[in-house]
Formats: sequence, C-alpha cells, structure tokens
Amino acid sequence: MKIIGIDYGAKRIGIAVGDTEIGIAFPREILPNDEHVFDVLQQILVQEKIVIIVVGNPILPSGGETKETQVAQEFAEQCKIRFSQVSTLLWDERYSSRTAQKSAREMGHTSKTFRGNLDAASAAILLQSYLDSL
Repeated sequence: MKIIGIDYGAKRIGIAVGDTEIGIAFPREILPNDEHVFDVLQQILVQEKIVIIVVGNPILPSGGETKETQVAQEFAEQCKIRFSQVSTLLWDERYSSRTAQKSAREMGHTSKTFRGNLDAASAAILLQSYLDSL
C-alpha cells in the first residue's frame, strides 16, 4: 500500500512517498505552504493512490512539545478532516532534518544549494522510519 510522508513547515511542506510492499520511501516534492496546499495534496493522494498520511511530529529530544509541535498536530487534524478516506497519523520526526542536512553535506551539497530539497528529504527520512517500524 502507498503512504505519503509530510514534513510540515510554515513556508514549505516536504512530501515523500513510500510503499509498504518494498519498504522504501522516496522524496517527491516540496509544496509551498499556501492556500492551495490541501488541493495539491488531494491531487497527490489520488494520483499516488495513497492510503495513509504520515505527518512528522516535531518534538524535542526530551519528548517535550514546541510551538511547531502544536502547528503540525493541527495540520494533521486538518488532514484527518479533509481526507477522511485515508488514515492520518503523527510520527516522531526527531532528527529527520538534521539527518537530511548531514546526508546532503556528505554528498557535497551546501545548505544553500540543497535548501528546498531538505524538506522532501526530511519527509523521506521520517517516512522511512515509519516504514521500518512496520
């Protein structure tokens, strides 16, 4: 079954797609976080035949919450309401952005050249974590 991973951000939303049969997540794209984001997500859900939405839950290493945690949780709630035909869940995304940045540096990218792609890479990392847990 196909799953979408979402790395929610105030300006950009990273999107990754994975499949439980092969157990691999791939970065897909970065969406601007604007008034059209739910329309574009709907198109992706239909196009990719998504059955689960995994929204990254940005919590502190200690397990505590931040402002971003609450905003991501509200976004996940909106997904549950708007896309009731699929399951939506929150997934711990601790260190996904840091891991994506480290991988980009190891591949020779600077944060400036890879900046937008980090959001999709972070989404793939959090989705891969979810897939690995299955």
